[in-house]
Amino acid sequence: MKNPQKKKQKSSPQDYITNWMIERVEKIYPEFGDMPMCPYARKARLDGKVKLLWISANEDDGNCWTHIINCDFKKTDVLILIADRKRWTWRQLYKIRLEMNKVLNPKNITVLEDHPDYRETVVGVTVTNGRYALLFAQRRDKLNRFAQILKKTSDYYKNWSTKSYDDVVTWREDHQ
Repeated sequence: MKNPQKKKQKSSPQDYITNWMIERVEKIYPEFGDMPMCPYARKARLDGKVKLLWISANEDDGNCWTHIINCDFKKTDVLILIADRKRWTWRQLYKIRLEMNKVLNPKNITVLEDHPDYRETVVGVTVTNGRYALLFAQRRDKLNRFAQILKKTSDYYKNWSTKSYDDVVTWREDHQ
């Protein structure tokens, strides 16, 4: 009997990002005080409060704004917009994040970005997903509250450089 080869099924962008969350973002790291890269990601994912949306090449960039503004952040902890890495350069994505935060921070929404062509590390741990351009939208007050809890109750930020802490946390606190 022949051994039929199974066709390798291509995973969707949403599946890839979910898998990245499980295998990397939710993994325990000694560099983060024996905590996950994002200590709140697993619970949000398991509670169904992570919304993953694919932004197709045909969609206008304005749809990213629309998805974020129309997201119900009472039911969603994080909205992750996923796009092909070639849609924007990492510099363009960074500028989009800055533009969005100028408008959305006063509305209590913070946007973060991740691009595979910008290999971001925090305390020596690579935090980029490696495949897609991502925009993360979350409630700013909740992010800041959780950051303060981590700062006061754990060694999570113990190994962080001032630059990493400022890039990830301080700038959000300045926009309250």
